[in-house]
Amino acid sequence: MKNHFLVAGLTMALVAGVLHNTHASETGPMQKWMRSNLAGPMGQANTPALAKGLRYAAGKPVPGMDQWTRIANQGADAADKGDVEGTKASCKACHTLYQKIYKETRRQENW
Repeated sequence: MKNHFLVAGLTMALVAGVLHNTHASETGPMQKWMRSNLAGPMGQANTPALAKGLRYAAGKPVPGMDQWTRIANQGADAADKGDVEGTKASCKACHTLYQKIYKETRRQENW
């Protein structure tokens, strides 16, 4: 009986490890950067950090995503004014337009 619990526990640990590694490999460089440089500051309403991060993103346009720079700059301008809701709206606009296609075609590109 003890061996059954041991085998079950090891199996669960193996499955959890595989799922974790699969998820980790699906996280691309830009997503990691955004989590560190935009998601954290957004949660803290740290508008100076948001403005800085969005200006950085604006300076890294992605081919075929023609509104990228404009949207990021709008978000940075809103952050400069302390307008967290306006900044969120900018992020949502970009994600609505580009998140799916970026994940499908460019997720693992260096950013």
